[in-house]
Amino acid sequence: DEIFFTSGGTEGDNWLIKGVAFEKAQFGKHIIVSAIEHPAVKESALWLKSQGFEVDFAPVDKKGLVDVEALAGLIRPDTILVSIMAVTNE
Repeated sequence: DEIFFTSGGTEGDNWLIKGVAFEKAQFGKHIIVSAIEHPAVKESALWLKSQGFEVDFAPVDKKGLVDVEALAGLIRPDTILVSIMAVTNE
C-alpha cells in the first residue's frame, strides 16, 4: 500500500485518470466518464482520446443523476475505467 500526495484535486484527477489508462491499456482502451465530470477529469479523458483511447460520456438527467441504464449500455469488454462524480459543488 502506498499514499501519494498531490498539490490538489486537479493534479490528482489528471494523475489518476491518465495513470490508470496507461497502466490498464493492455486490457483495453475504452474509458467512460459522466457528462458532468470536473473539467480535470473531462480534459484528461479528451487528452487520452487524442492518444488513441476511446472515450464515451455517460448521460445525466436534469438533476445531474447518471442514467444507469445508459451507463450499463456503454460498458464493453475493453472498458478499463468508469469515472462518475459522486457529488458536485456546482
